Amino acid sequence: MVQLQWSFLGRVEYRLALEIQYAHAHRVADGESPLLLLMEHPPTITLGRQAKPSNILASESELSADGFHVQRILRGGDVTYHGPGQLVGYPVAKISDAGCNVPSWVKKNAQAIVRFLAEIGL
Repeated sequence: MVQLQWSFLGRVEYRLALEIQYAHAHRVADGESPLLLLMEHPPTITLGRQAKPSNILASESELSADGFHVQRILRGGDVTYHGPGQLVGYPVAKISDAGCNVPSWVKKNAQAIVRFLAEIGL
């Protein structure tokens, strides 16, 4: 089991959050401890590698007028909304240290979150 220290960063622009994650990923690769970065984002829509822009139902000008940022990113998946009040956790760790691949890492993280929420009565 990988033990993660955590840090709450408050509200962070999505692009800056990516920079922080990549910077810490380099440090973890060089031997630093893994870290769970917790934050929220201003209204942002991300488009993963498989995303089709047509899956966003509002126009760019409508989104911009409402204060939304649209960001293409390297993760898999489609369109995802991130916004104020939504706590987002980014674990930055070597998944090989946990003895798993990406799908099992995601599953193990989801199970850990469910166990934690049950422990605190949610």
